[in-house]
Amino acid sequence: MPPWDTALVRQLAGTPPTSDQLATLRIEIGVYQRILAGGGVVALGTDQPLVPVGLHLHMALRALHRFGLSPEEALRTATVLPARAFGADRDLGTLEVGKLADLTVVDGDPFTDFDTLVRTVSVLRGGVPYEQRELVESFPGAGAAAAPHGKSADEWLEVGRLLRRDSCCAVDG
Repeated sequence: MPPWDTALVRQLAGTPPTSDQLATLRIEIGVYQRILAGGGVVALGTDQPLVPVGLHLHMALRALHRFGLSPEEALRTATVLPARAFGADRDLGTLEVGKLADLTVVDGDPFTDFDTLVRTVSVLRGGVPYEQRELVESFPGAGAAAAPHGKSADEWLEVGRLLRRDSCCAVDG
């Protein structure tokens, strides 16, 4: 995660979700479950750079799992189902001989402990392995207020704050 996101993420992680937020998630996940049960496709993606890099996908996967999807079902929403939705499943989405794949190596087995998904050890991208330490150190000014494209960390964090306003679909307590 880029250094300019770390403080905000730590702050938010220390704040438990409200009952309204949990109720909204339950409703949203219920919709996804009905879509999947009916043969539809739920394909996760990200709003990067509007949300902290790498965080949104993990949060979405955890929410899907927390509210009823099996580890296999949740992981399919970030792998084979998006590939299928974009018509790229002949080349992407599953680990098979002849297909393209970038891999994230985690410390543990997400099929038995879903929380291990966030314990990234290394990444294989374009056939090149990167250790977790290398990825963190690749951000300029690690620990400082550096941000991409000359933006200050405060500018990027303000975008995130604006995006966290009450949604159109919030559930009243």
